[in-house]
Amino acid sequence: MTSREVFMQMKIEHYVKKGEDCCTMARYPVARRMLDAALALDPAHPATLALKERIDGEFGQVLRHGAASATGRAGQKDDLIVVVDQDERLLTHFADVLGRRGFRFAGAATYEEAVELLSMVIPDVIVSEINFDTGARGFDLFLWLRTNSALTNVPFLFHATRIDRDVMIAGRRFGVDDFLVKPVDGELLAAAATTVLNRRRAVPIAV
Repeated sequence: MTSREVFMQMKIEHYVKKGEDCCTMARYPVARRMLDAALALDPAHPATLALKERIDGEFGQVLRHGAASATGRAGQKDDLIVVVDQDERLLTHFADVLGRRGFRFAGAATYEEAVELLSMVIPDVIVSEINFDTGARGFDLFLWLRTNSALTNVPFLFHATRIDRDVMIAGRRFGVDDFLVKPVDGELLAAAATTVLNRRRAVPIAV
């Protein structure tokens, strides 16, 4: 291989690895961008094609679920939980545990990623941390959701290492369903999501 071919191979491997990591965290829109970058370099590369198959399969299920949620689904199996958190290890953990608990899962690491994802799907529950490196974007996300007619009634939970009284009072007044104090593991998150969903589904939504 020439030096240029070696360099191209390394770039493809870089994008594929990043895409695979994002899939493991269920950050599918970001994974798809990594795939597009790899496809632009070599659309027939075996690793690129394998990543495409994985994204098409996993993200395709999430998109189909989100579309079904928009029209109203019967039953409570395979509920879709979207978690917004900067901690990539935590997203990986949630993807693993919630998947084994029978949930579908999609993750986002930033406010911008969350808005992009939630413009594509309507989940059954949204969980977001409050404070990001760029500020209290969790509240920004919550307010954005409540002005989006398709997402207004989706249950919303905050999780944070510290939740003071004023934040909790304000959140309750604006309609936050629950607050979880970190560290939150997948089992606790699954239980909290199930409780919120059961509570919401027991009360008919006013039309």
